[in-house]
Amino acid sequence: MSRQILWKSCLIIATGLVVFFYVLSVLTLKTEEGIRC
Repeated sequence: MSRQILWKSCLIIATGLVVFFYVLSVLTLKTEEGIRC
């Protein structure tokens, strides 16, 4: 049971990291466009 909870928490952390890096890349692209303009 505890192993299943650990796996779920790891999956949530991994998803959070992916979303975080995706948002970070989108923000950097937007700021680069803003600097170019």
